[in-house]
Amino acid sequence: MESIQFEHFFYLPLLTHKKMVPPPPPNTISIVAFGCFVFSIIAWCVFEYFASKLFPRVNVSDSFFSKGGARKPALLSYIVTSTVSCILLALFGTHAWFYESSTLNESLESRMYGQSNSMLWLASMMAGYQAWNFLACCVIPDFRNAANFLHHGLTSFLSVLVLNPYATYYVLFFLGVAELTNIPLGVVDLQRNFPSFVPSQKIQNAANATFAIGYGVLRIVVWTFMSSRFMYDSLSVLWSGMTHSVFTSVVFLGGNVAMTGLQYFWGYKIFKFAQKALRRKKKQNAQ
Repeated sequence: MESIQFEHFFYLPLLTHKKMVPPPPPNTISIVAFGCFVFSIIAWCVFEYFASKLFPRVNVSDSFFSKGGARKPALLSYIVTSTVSCILLALFGTHAWFYESSTLNESLESRMYGQSNSMLWLASMMAGYQAWNFLACCVIPDFRNAANFLHHGLTSFLSVLVLNPYATYYVLFFLGVAELTNIPLGVVDLQRNFPSFVPSQKIQNAANATFAIGYGVLRIVVWTFMSSRFMYDSLSVLWSGMTHSVFTSVVFLGGNVAMTGLQYFWGYKIFKFAQKALRRKKKQNAQ
């Protein structure tokens, strides 16, 4: 019987050591993805029910709708549901990356076709979560734009394709570690749409700074490095004939370009927002 090390007590039961992560049976992977999709919808509805208690029950009211036209209870429940989901996915993926990345990074074959139970769980959960996100963008006017549809739809589709498995080493970063930036983003979205919920200016500044710095480091610098390595490895398995599916490899090459472009697009918007905020602060200090 394997002894449980002391360090295991510092993690949630879900976030266990890689040796303790059981492989998902092949016939349950689709069930896990669908389950996460359904669970997200249920959580969204439950949160909206309780959120509706926080706002005046009137048919038409400026305070009941966001600037984009969404009902504020629906918007609040979306922020809470997505933030909680991102926390779980980020912690699970980061934990797996911490324990498994060194082994998976040993060769081209292990990076692209290494066996990882954690990756299979993470990708199946992400597929369901992003499918719900795509649906939410259809319902909430504030998020109904091409960039969000592309991001959530493509991520969900690619999460299904990696279950072969494929790109094991990179999945743990792109679907796990990179999600860490969405944790402070949840606070930023909350204070932007519901400023009374985050009244402390220090908390607001800390959330903004943490998100901006984290995004710059993970989603721009590290993402670019990992994306470049992934492109090289993808082309290598194509040229060598190692790929299990030319279609999958080509789709991932195109998907990587699209997703990286979105990171730069959002990074530019964050930079412009931060630039305006600094100018506004300088004017206030000068007065």
